[in-house]
Order: sequence, then structure tokens, then C-alpha cells
Amino acid sequence: MLKKVLSGIICISLFICLCGCGGYRETDSCYIVTALGFDRTDRIKVTVEVVTAADNQQENPAYTEIISGEGSTPEDAVFSLSSSISKTLMFDHCTAVIVGKSLNKSDYGNVINYGKELKELNLSVYLLTCDNAEKLLTKSQPVSVSRGFDIAGNIKETKKDTGIDYKNRFFEVFARYSEKEFYTLPILALKDKRIIIDGEAVYKDKTQKFKLSNEESLMYSFVKNDNSGGKIYIGKEYADISSSRFSVASDRYIATLHIENESKGFKKAFTKNCNDFLKKHNRKLKLKAEKAEVKIKGGV
Repeated sequence: MLKKVLSGIICISLFICLCGCGGYRETDSCYIVTALGFDRTDRIKVTVEVVTAADNQQENPAYTEIISGEGSTPEDAVFSLSSSISKTLMFDHCTAVIVGKSLNKSDYGNVINYGKELKELNLSVYLLTCDNAEKLLTKSQPVSVSRGFDIAGNIKETKKDTGIDYKNRFFEVFARYSEKEFYTLPILALKDKRIIIDGEAVYKDKTQKFKLSNEESLMYSFVKNDNSGGKIYIGKEYADISSSRFSVASDRYIATLHIENESKGFKKAFTKNCNDFLKKHNRKLKLKAEKAEVKIKGGV
């Protein structure tokens, strides 16, 4: 229900934007880009999800199409696509840029730089990864008005439910990419023709180093102090976490969890999962300790 309401609000907003202060633009002459996917075959292939907005009389409802183009670079691929269609591509409302694993280091860097230079593209757009962007977009069925909006909704719902803040908006990724620091991109996958988040890929510069499962991603968000709280499940155990704090003392993390409600075995399960994560990924991620001591306090 929430997604349907969100979709309606977005459609109205798109129509207002098209008719607003930037000057009226005929909706039937524009394609509103909601997602961009990049893969490599012999060349760079861009797969684009576009929405044609509903008209102001609502006689023609909004609908989604998937179109594609190829070129030697991401920019060339998009230009080739633009040249082959009669409508103008509008990137103002793009919500997701997806990179397929077939891209090499140079391709990946070119996508990052293209996104930075594309003035219409909002730098708060989400950057994500998957096995194959074309397959993900063409084989999936949108729950709302578009797949791009579904992806954004999944990210927001995950943060609300589990407290994980993926920090994968374009400007956040670009900052860490430029500084050659670790950053993560959510991994998108198909399940029953729906797009889901299936863990995270850890990057440094242009290279994917390794992957984290959803459970490992949850632990990583706590260790980085990037978890805002939620109803956390560890197997059959659960807790309503209102806030958390990880600090380093001597050779270990001191994890302080403020909990509203918890199952009997939650502390033990959380401690085990956290220590398993630290032991496995401590050196890879250059974390500050390889074990944790967990303290439980009342919710705040």
C-alpha cells in the first residue's frame, strides 16, 4: 500500500516538475529516465528504464518502457540511444545507476565519471551493482510505477526495518572512490521476478574486492556505527534496537546496544555473529579489532 501511495505522489511530482518553473515541456515528447544499467559485451551497453508521464487529464496513464543503446563508452552508448529515438531523455528523476559485473576497471571508472559530468543527473541517485543490469531490468516486474522507484523503496525500507544505511548515493560513493577508501554497493538480484537486495559488494577505487551477505552487511553497519536501529533478527532471535555504539578498547570492540525488547538468546546470537564477522573480515576491511564484547542497555 505504501509503495502505491508513493508511486502516486511521484507521478504527480513528475507532472508538476515538467510543467513548472523550468518552462512547460510536453510530456509526450519526453522520456523520464528512472534507471540506468551498464554492461559490457563487445561494447558498452546501456539499458534504460523510462516512464512516459500521465497527461493532465489522466486520459493516458503513466507507463514504463525498457530501451537500450551501445557505444564505446557510457556516454557514447547513451548518445547512440538518444539519437535513435524521437523523444528527449530526461535524467532529472533517475533514481538508480546500476553497474554489471562484466564492466572492467576502465568501464567502471568511465561510468562514475559520466555520472559526475551528466549535469541533469542528481548526485543523490543510488549507485548499485548486479550480475547483469540488462537482465535485471528486462526480466523484473515493477511493483510500483517503475523498477527504479522500487529499488529506492527497498533501500529506504531496509533502513527503516534494520537500521542499515547503505551510504551508496552517488555523491557518497564518488567521495570514497576519489579518496581510494572502502565503500560498498548493494547487490541487486531477482527473486520471483522482483528486484531484491542480496548483500553488498565491497569496493576500493575501481575494484570489487569481495562480497558481504545480508547478515554480514548488517554486522558491518554496526561496526561502522552506521546503523540507526530497527527490529533486528539473528536467526530466530530478535531485538528492537533503538541505538548502538561501537568503540575500541584495548584489543576489542565494546558494542553497546540500547534495546527496547529482545528475545532470550539475542545477546548470545549477536555476539557470535559479530565476532564471526570481525574474524573473517578484520584484515580485509582494516578494522580496528577482531573481537567484540557486547553490552545491553535499556532503550533510549
